[in-house]
Amino acid sequence: MRAQEGTFRGLMTQDRQFRVPLYQRHYRWRTDQQDDLWQDILEQYRAVAQAGSDVPRHFIGSVVAVERDPDPLHDFRDFRIVDGQQRLTTLSVAIAALRDVAAANDPEQFERFNAKYLVNTTEPKGSERWARLVPGEEDATAYWTVLTEPDNASAHTAVGNAYRFFLKRVTDLRDAGELQVERLATTIGDRLSLVFVTVSEDERPHKIFESINATGVGLSQSDLLRNYLFMALGERSNGVYAQRWRPLERALGTDGLEGLVRDDLQSEGEFVRQDQVYRTARGQLEPQAHDLDLLEGHVAQLTRRGAYYALFLQPGDPNDTAASLGIGKQALRHLTFLRAWGAGTTYPLLLHVYGNVDAGRATYEQAESCLEAIESFIVRRYL
Repeated sequence: MRAQEGTFRGLMTQDRQFRVPLYQRHYRWRTDQQDDLWQDILEQYRAVAQAGSDVPRHFIGSVVAVERDPDPLHDFRDFRIVDGQQRLTTLSVAIAALRDVAAANDPEQFERFNAKYLVNTTEPKGSERWARLVPGEEDATAYWTVLTEPDNASAHTAVGNAYRFFLKRVTDLRDAGELQVERLATTIGDRLSLVFVTVSEDERPHKIFESINATGVGLSQSDLLRNYLFMALGERSNGVYAQRWRPLERALGTDGLEGLVRDDLQSEGEFVRQDQVYRTARGQLEPQAHDLDLLEGHVAQLTRRGAYYALFLQPGDPNDTAASLGIGKQALRHLTFLRAWGAGTTYPLLLHVYGNVDAGRATYEQAESCLEAIESFIVRRYL
């Protein structure tokens, strides 16, 4: 592991690219977080204008990345971001906003800012290595729009909304007669300090990710588990994420996925505290984390159980999930009853029951009988 103090401009140099893996969280910074950063930028901006100012640089945190093996045919450094993509995305969008305000008076500023901060001019425009930052799939289109067609940036996307936020702030600064383009660029590029940490794959980057996010602020237990699994899966991560995990996230949402992970662990008969879900899951997987087939199988099993779990949460939704799982109308009526009565504590047991069905140790008729018994018990308990 190597750590060094740096700046945004020092990080985003030519012939270097930062990629956000598919499994990383998409861009989530809200207006209040963007405004906090803008206030810090303004403080530094005004300090730069005062000769001899003793205001220290503002520290914005760390960026952790895994450097990929170099391509022998290209003098190019390729990094996969482990932590810090929210900061890099926000600063890149802020620079793009400043670029566009400056370009309104001087069109040459557009390409100048791109070349200095945002794109590799040694690569063909639109090619795989052209952009210095490549966000994850959720944000890729919105960021590309900010990079190439900013007038079309939509406020309905998180990245587009961030761009519009900074565009308005920079425009307000210009309209107030306070904007000095180079000074603001220097502020963003050189007055916001960070620590850049690079690790290799064999240094188990998920451990560093956990340490940086030790408090769990802003990260759910399922976020931590997802990062652990897909960092460990390495080259397989994109395929497994796209085929397995992503459909699971879409079907369940953040809260549903959190519930599934916990209830799946509890389906083995042990109570798991809500804040211990990730630690418990990692403890089970850690001894065999080197076995990529086992990890991929674990994700596949979780995806299968997630299909059942989606029915537990929304049994009345018109879809083909029930039929594809072999669950009949009577079983769906029981699941609808359990959902209506708020019987979420039955979900670990139901996952256990349908796990036995999938394993061939029980039949769908027996599972339906279990549902009927559970429903009967709940009614009698209430009475």
